[in-house]
Amino acid sequence: LHTAYRRQRQMCIRDSLCSSFLWSMCLIPQLYKNYERGTTEGLSLRWASANTIASLLNLNFVARITLPLYIQISAIYMPILELCILSQFVFLKNSTKIRRLAGIILLLLLAGIVIVTLLWSTFNQFSGYMEWIAVVLWSIETYPQVWMNARKESTEGQSAITVFISFLGKTTDFISMSCLAIPLQYQVMTYFSTSSAYINIVQYLYLSLIHI
Repeated sequence: LHTAYRRQRQMCIRDSLCSSFLWSMCLIPQLYKNYERGTTEGLSLRWASANTIASLLNLNFVARITLPLYIQISAIYMPILELCILSQFVFLKNSTKIRRLAGIILLLLLAGIVIVTLLWSTFNQFSGYMEWIAVVLWSIETYPQVWMNARKESTEGQSAITVFISFLGKTTDFISMSCLAIPLQYQVMTYFSTSSAYINIVQYLYLSLIHI
């Protein structure tokens, strides 16, 4: 029994490491696609904003508790990628309205980073609540993109590789969650965000096939 438990735990740890690796690679194809196209047209600013805000709130939470090193590294690395994508909405070709709105959001987030850093101990009591906000944002982040895709009847703004990696990442998240001791916030997020990732990949495949 002890051997079986140890094997199961080792498998879950491997899944968690695999998940962290997948998420570290997930947004790079999207960044490249935006750069190659010279625009973020077809990509939802709401998706990018929710992702970035959630990642920053999560970093604030992770920095205050004891978690495995790979989770801490991911918590630092992901907001950087998210901010880069949000910056592409400002600096790449897009409508003036979207560029201005993205610029305002980016400036507010940078100001927030400075304020939290300067008042680090003050925000300690709010870190748990802030993480729940991150959980809500991560749980619903994909739906604005799914809605945009449905309205345009196209997934041209999304990178196929990013969508597929998200699908794999959410799958490994769900498997590892079943046998590792992780905060309740992460468990809630995994249930909801996994379903949205599955909806997104089904939609991507469907819209791609009907346009062949």
